[in-house]
Amino acid sequence: MGKRFLSLTEAAEYLCISKTTLWRWSKDGRLPKGEKFGGRTPFWTKAQLDAFVKTLKHENASA
Repeated sequence: MGKRFLSLTEAAEYLCISKTTLWRWSKDGRLPKGEKFGGRTPFWTKAQLDAFVKTLKHENASA
């Protein structure tokens, strides 16, 4: 089975953040850039987003 990619809107909803925040985090390098398929809009896999959330939880636990 192939990877399922989430759109900007779906990724923002999955992370419970706004699309603006998702764009900013991606631009700042905090979040992986995502894949682009012929256009300018990035797409993320659920695995990429889960790894990002895990990193956030680890950072918060260390603080």
